[in-house]
Amino acid sequence: MSALLETIGSLAIVVSVALHLLVLRHRSHRR
Repeated sequence: MSALLETIGSLAIVVSVALHLLVLRHRSHRR
């Protein structure tokens, strides 16, 4: 169970970072 939770946590971090990078790219392009 703990291994599954760790995997979900790492995936959530990766997804959040990817979303932030996309937002930054969109903002830079708009400017």
